[in-house]
Amino acid sequence: NSFNFTINSPSINDVQALTSDFGLDSLRGVDKEDGIIASNGDFQITDVSGLNGNVLFYDANNNNIIDAGEILTENSNITNYDASKLKIEFSGLNSTSLSFNYTAIDEAGAADITPATYQINWNTPLPVQLVSFTASNKGKKVLLNWSTASEIDNSHFDVLRSENGVDWIKIGSVKGHGNSQKLIEYHFYDKSPKSSNFYQLKQVDFNGKFEMTNIVKIVTTHVKEIKVFPNPTTGKVQIKFHSESMGNSEVKVYDLLGNMVVTTNQFNSQHNSFTANVDLSHLKPGFYMVHVYTGTTYKVVRLKKR
Repeated sequence: NSFNFTINSPSINDVQALTSDFGLDSLRGVDKEDGIIASNGDFQITDVSGLNGNVLFYDANNNNIIDAGEILTENSNITNYDASKLKIEFSGLNSTSLSFNYTAIDEAGAADITPATYQINWNTPLPVQLVSFTASNKGKKVLLNWSTASEIDNSHFDVLRSENGVDWIKIGSVKGHGNSQKLIEYHFYDKSPKSSNFYQLKQVDFNGKFEMTNIVKIVTTHVKEIKVFPNPTTGKVQIKFHSESMGNSEVKVYDLLGNMVVTTNQFNSQHNSFTANVDLSHLKPGFYMVHVYTGTTYKVVRLKKR
């Protein structure tokens, strides 16, 4: 059977199963001997030249992700057809329709010589294609980078931040490029990040329509204070520091030639106070540099060994 559907305009990279739940329908065919071929039957995809950059795939584990071997191409076979697993990823830039041809295969293994056409139409071209969105610590700031492969009617991006991934505030906006068919890179600095930061972009069209991007998370930890005592020391010392978060904390002790002589990531913690006990008895007398790392930041204290 051939199908021709018109649906509400999807968002870029939306995934939909070809079922009635999404206003579509499942594949079916008719054979003189076998009757209706549908669920649990066998089908062959005969032509995908009309997909217009969108992706037809058979989602074997039903996770809405295109895994290896799941993309359907010309002459791909589907055995024991499950309608909920045949899906489209709407990734065809500027497309407003897609189509593919298929045929049913009867119990004798013979394919219908007249393939059917499955067509889906929508009104609004698929808009901004986001290629990447990342966050990185830059000193006491967080740098957000993102890029687009194409844009249609892109007014701007609102930059949103949350401390818990639930409650969001707008911390800035970046102007879009309207219409583009080339790679464009954007960046934004969060000058006052919290210790735990979730970021999301709200891409807004000129007509007010918007799409939300994926969420990225980054932890920002800063050492507020370091105490090394006793200093000078004859052997064992306590290294104590305060930080909003322990993060991937580590203490490293270097001699004046830059050689690391002691390292530890074992700490006793209480609230925002962290203490490391380090034995320097085996070191020669002299000066050493104690580096305390938390996440992407660190501070240094000079220590004298007697």
